[in-house]
Amino acid sequence: MKQNRYIEKHLYLPKGERNGIILFFLISVMCLVIFKKWSQVKNDILITESIRPNIKDTKTAIPENKNQKGKQKKYSNFVSSNKVYEKFHFNPNTIGKDSLYALGFSKKVIGNLTKYREKGGIFTSYSQLKRIYDIDTNLLSELKPYIRFTDKKVESEVIETIQPYNQDVKNPKIKSEDVSAIMIDINSADSIQLVSIKGIGPYYAKKIIKMRKIMGGFSQIDQLSECKILPDSVFQKIRFNIEADSSKMEKININVAGFRTLIQHPYFDENLVKVILNYRENHGNFTSLTQLKRIRVLTQEKYDKIMKHLKI
Repeated sequence: MKQNRYIEKHLYLPKGERNGIILFFLISVMCLVIFKKWSQVKNDILITESIRPNIKDTKTAIPENKNQKGKQKKYSNFVSSNKVYEKFHFNPNTIGKDSLYALGFSKKVIGNLTKYREKGGIFTSYSQLKRIYDIDTNLLSELKPYIRFTDKKVESEVIETIQPYNQDVKNPKIKSEDVSAIMIDINSADSIQLVSIKGIGPYYAKKIIKMRKIMGGFSQIDQLSECKILPDSVFQKIRFNIEADSSKMEKININVAGFRTLIQHPYFDENLVKVILNYRENHGNFTSLTQLKRIRVLTQEKYDKIMKHLKI
C-alpha cells in the first residue's frame, strides 16, 4: 500500500501535463518531416554557388518575371517597351496602322491619316503630309529620308471571256484573285521576302526575324500566332503562303547555352532555366535530350515543344 502511494505521489502526472507531453511529441515529429521534405526540394531547385554570379549579372538586364503570363506579355510586345522606335522606308499611301505605330506616330494621328486615305486622299509630297492634324513635325522630319510616295504595283489583270455576238449572255469580267501564289520559308527569308507577302509590312517582318534569332528558328508556322509574333487575324491570312523548313533551324545547344540565351526563349521561364543549369552543374552535360524528362518542373507538353529547338 505504501509503495503504491509513493508511485502515485512521485510519478503520476496531471492530465494537463500529460497532454503537453503528447503535443510536444507531435510537433517534434511534424518538424522532422517538414525538414526532410525541404531538404529534398532544396536539392532539386536551388542554384549552386558556382552559377549564382551568372544569374545575378543578368537580373539587371532581364526583369524578374512574377508569373508566366507576364513573360508572355513581354514577348508579345517584342518591340522595346521604352518606346525606342525603329526607322524603315514606307509609303504613307499604303502603310498599315501597326507599322505607323512602330515608327512612332500616335493613335490619334494614325486615325487622322487613315480617314484621309479612306476619303480618297493621296499623298504626293512631304508638305502635304505635314498638313495631317496633330502630326509630330519633329518626328516627321526625322522620317523624311525614309518616305516614299510611289510604289511599283502589279495591276490585277482583267480577263474578258469571248462570247458569240448573237448570244444574250453578258460578257463577265473576271479579275484575277488578289492572292499571292508565292511560298516563303520563314526560317530563311529576309525582310524583303517577308514584306512581299500581302499582310506583312516592315514592322511584322522585323518581329519575325528578331524572334527567329532568339528561338533558333521556327519548328512550325503556328508559332507565329502562338508566340504572339503576329495577330491571329494576320496569321490566318498568310498561313497558306508560308512554311517552316525545320532543317534550316539553328537549334540551341543545351550543354552550352547560358542563362541569358535560355531566358529569352518564350518556352523557358526563369524557374525552368535555373533547374536546367543546376542539373547540368551537378550531373555534367546532357548526353540525350530525354534526360530533360527527369526535371520535375518540365511537363510532357512543354518538353514536346522545347525539344524541337534544342540539340546536344
